[in-house]
Amino acid sequence: MIALLGQPPKKLLVMSDSMAQVVEWSPAITDERGKIYSNNRDYFEGPFFDDKGNFLYDELIPTRKLEDTVPSLEAGDREACLSFIKQMLAWLPEERKTDPFLN
Repeated sequence: MIALLGQPPKKLLVMSDSMAQVVEWSPAITDERGKIYSNNRDYFEGPFFDDKGNFLYDELIPTRKLEDTVPSLEAGDREACLSFIKQMLAWLPEERKTDPFLN
């Protein structure tokens, strides 16, 4: 997602940190080694961002950009398509384009 949308906004990271402190899985999950996890941050061995909001594992971010995903469209159509897609793929839910059809 970072490759496609750029770094997530600090607001989203703050919300994620808040959720990680209060959301516990019930029941907890046991992995194949027998280790028990009660939240997603522990299960996926987070955190994933530093205090400044930078992703800690840049080597995992592919070089492909959103603009690379629609190579078969003509320039004008490509820009219109990308504009539409970007409105739906916003990091923050309140910034995403929506439609009653999608509910």
